[in-house]
Formats: sequence, C-alpha cells, structure tokens
Amino acid sequence: MNSKLRFTFVSLHSVLLVTSLLFSANTAWPKLDGPQPTIHMYIFSSKDCERCEIIEKKSLSALSNKVGCIIKSKYFDIGSMENYVFLVKMEERYGDSGNDLPVVFIGKHVLEEM
Repeated sequence: MNSKLRFTFVSLHSVLLVTSLLFSANTAWPKLDGPQPTIHMYIFSSKDCERCEIIEKKSLSALSNKVGCIIKSKYFDIGSMENYVFLVKMEERYGDSGNDLPVVFIGKHVLEEM
C-alpha cells in the first residue's frame, strides 16, 4: 500500500473513530452488549481508480470491527452520468468541489484523497 493510500485509510479511520466517540458521548448507551453506532457513508469512485481500492467493502468491514461501529456505505460509480451529476450536487451542497477520487461523504464531512 503506497503512502497516499495509507494516509487516506488512516484519515478515514480517524474520522470514524472520532465520530463513534462523539456519538457514544452524546447518547444514552454504551453497554458492551448494546447497539453499536451506525455511520452512513456515500462513496464516489470509478472502476479504473486504483486509489479507490482502500475504500472497498472488505476494508470498511475490517475498519468497522476495529472501531466498533456499523458502517453503512453506498457506492456510486461516476462512470454513470447520473452518479456523476449526483456527486457534483453533493459537492455543491457541502461547499467542497473538485475533489479527487475517491470522494467520501460522512455526516457533514467530505473526505478526499489527500
């Protein structure tokens, strides 16, 4: 794994960890046997994007287990014009455009290749 991919994975791990800690600090749980926080992600990538491999479902599953949360992800291939238009609209809504792939939306945050 090259340094950019490793940095992106570490950044994603950090955001998920902070998100899960904030979630747990602001709710009535946690019990070890209680429900896990759920993090929703929109992930925009393309089939020919080598950097996008880091955000594959199996990587997110391993990260989910490590952080102790449920990650619900929805993938969008921007090779489809409909998905590309949706990405542009999401970037406009978040005030963060022109991102390199993969682009990940988590809550009110946009993660991008760094």
